[in-house]
Amino acid sequence: MKQTLILFIIVNVIPLPGFSQLWRTRRIELTGAIGTTHFFSDIGRYSPGENPIGIRDLSIANLGINVMADARYRINRKFTVRTNLAGGYLHASDIHGSRAGRDFEALTRFFQPALIGEYYILNNGHGNSFLFLTNKRSTRSPFTSFLDIYAFAGIGGVLWDVTPNPPLALHITNTRGFTAVIPLGVGVSKNFSGDFKGGFEVGGRYALKDNIDSYVSASDKDSFYFLNATFTWKIKTIRFPSF
Repeated sequence: MKQTLILFIIVNVIPLPGFSQLWRTRRIELTGAIGTTHFFSDIGRYSPGENPIGIRDLSIANLGINVMADARYRINRKFTVRTNLAGGYLHASDIHGSRAGRDFEALTRFFQPALIGEYYILNNGHGNSFLFLTNKRSTRSPFTSFLDIYAFAGIGGVLWDVTPNPPLALHITNTRGFTAVIPLGVGVSKNFSGDFKGGFEVGGRYALKDNIDSYVSASDKDSFYFLNATFTWKIKTIRFPSF
């Protein structure tokens, strides 16, 4: 009875502006992610005349994998900043595209650090719910009220190391290097509790040079895309009183 009375007083007597800032108790988040990469390079693509919007460049022959880790700090309910580390491999093959007879193939191992800003188009409806954040009980609400939807952009770089097949090796000079990239993309996540959320993120890394596959041509700069499943732990930086 005493605990119920204390909880009633906190929820109903303490000024509401205090509860409008409950999200501040979890300003730091750690995220792990895993997913696929898709490489848009000079190898394994169709010419623009055959593929005006790029759909035909999507192929299993250009798929790879990646793992990712993030540390995120929430500035306010709409904006966050995060440090991003990703690694994995990119694959490009002329088995698909306009130059199938050329037979170039490249396997690129990469490590990519980046600094990224996020803007939340939709915030979940429980960021300031005392009961939800303290995991006292489940909250019966529409599914969409647990969702966060965000867009992101930033600046980063990619360290790359290419293993070419013999036909490609005859046309390249460097098999490793560093290239600046611009990350852009969108994500969605569902809050399962005050401490954990999971979701999906899709985004591109747009290189400022045309060399991530070691093959330089007169076409567009190289780029690659991530499609990742994300798992996030929200760290308590301010603790609630326990009842």
